[in-house]
Amino acid sequence: MEDQEIIALFGSRSEQAIVELSHKYGEICKKISFNILNDVRDVEECLNDTWLGVWNSIPPNNPDSLTVENQEIIANALKELDYKENKVARILANGKTEFIGVIIPNLMNHYYSEMLNRILLTYEQFGYKFLVFIGNENEVSERQ
Repeated sequence: MEDQEIIALFGSRSEQAIVELSHKYGEICKKISFNILNDVRDVEECLNDTWLGVWNSIPPNNPDSLTVENQEIIANALKELDYKENKVARILANGKTEFIGVIIPNLMNHYYSEMLNRILLTYEQFGYKFLVFIGNENEVSERQ
């Protein structure tokens, strides 16, 4: 169904408008929300707030397209939820991290400090961040 037809359903206060809106834009709104929230319950709450926001705004508004309307409502819902990005949750959800962990036995030995320097120079240009741990030549500590 085209946006204008869905907008007309909202204008006539037909509940079918929410069904059609969800059918047409539900998956993309869910993906956007999940990429930000990383929690299924928060995503469902955000989507429900989005559908309610569109229901409450049409009428009196009569937008040309629903995509801009949805984006604004999702942004407002995130503000109302007082959303704070959880980077650890995002990393766990999408399986990607920009971090590389490096364990160095000690920095006093020129070999280790030079090796660390080369690693940092090589991979930093690709946007990686490093977590560097000094093991103090203690195998138990390095394994932890």
